[in-house]
Amino acid sequence: DAFIGQLDASLSEEVDRFSRQFVELLERMVDLELFGLVEWLPKQCCRYHFFRRVVIQGPEVRTQSTNETFVDDSEESSPPRIIGNRRTTSTRTVKHEIRFARHQHELINAVRTSIGNSTVIMPPPIVRLVDSIPSWLYPFFEVIDGQIVRELIIERDVSVEDWTQVDVRDEPIIDIDPGIVIGPYVLSGWGSMEIRKEQERRQTAQQQATEIVDARIAPLLSVGAIGLSGIALWFQYLASAGHGNWLFVVLTTVTAVGAAWQAFLSHATRYRFAAPVHFALCMAICTAMGLMIAEWIVARIFYSMSWITPVVLGATSFLVFQIGRLFR
Repeated sequence: DAFIGQLDASLSEEVDRFSRQFVELLERMVDLELFGLVEWLPKQCCRYHFFRRVVIQGPEVRTQSTNETFVDDSEESSPPRIIGNRRTTSTRTVKHEIRFARHQHELINAVRTSIGNSTVIMPPPIVRLVDSIPSWLYPFFEVIDGQIVRELIIERDVSVEDWTQVDVRDEPIIDIDPGIVIGPYVLSGWGSMEIRKEQERRQTAQQQATEIVDARIAPLLSVGAIGLSGIALWFQYLASAGHGNWLFVVLTTVTAVGAAWQAFLSHATRYRFAAPVHFALCMAICTAMGLMIAEWIVARIFYSMSWITPVVLGATSFLVFQIGRLFR
């Protein structure tokens, strides 16, 4: 029991020492302007700040210098005669200004949730920050979310050592504004601009993935539509001869037209037609008309059929095809 008590006391002492050192480290980060602080106000309001480095690229400056040297031309020489040398030196210079920015946000309707329960969109730098959190420390981190009503940005130029320029901008805005906090300490934050950029990046990535899937699935759907059309004609031949069921003919015909519609839609989406859905619908109608003409030919083997039917179907298919070309 004495050893267990001594072990518990030592463990409690080490945990207390580690906790104090960890809090002191966070406070040291605040003093070094690496972390910020959050202040909770009544009625679900809060004010917090964080720091960010900003790199401003200045205009490109082009300079050109020319140096000419001449030789002694007293001696005669055959033409062409070289009388000197001209050296042209071109230089391009781009100035980068590194500024240290302090962002202060004031939020209303502010809430804080765990990272796992948060639904805010995180840009890649914030995702890397969250992924680097140790598993034992993960439950202590929270995400602040709310509507920002005021943003104060103070930028300090740190690229020039002999003087300091301060730029203060006070902009009242209304938008969503999340942040990553651990207790009262703010590790980082981001705003609507970063969220819009991340949404655009995800939308572009999703569109590229959809185009890749359409490029792979369109040929398979085309082959499937052709195969189903052949099966539908074979089922119709058996049904007309009295050895099959007309229900299979209807089902395979509808399935073939549906596969053709999906193939045309994938093709139109991949090549970014003006109206891919309308184009696919028109092409599917043309496919259906063509398949019905083929079925009419098979039925004519067994029954007496009028030639008006294929003429009407062919004219309708041609008209719908011309309309579909307008949606490309």
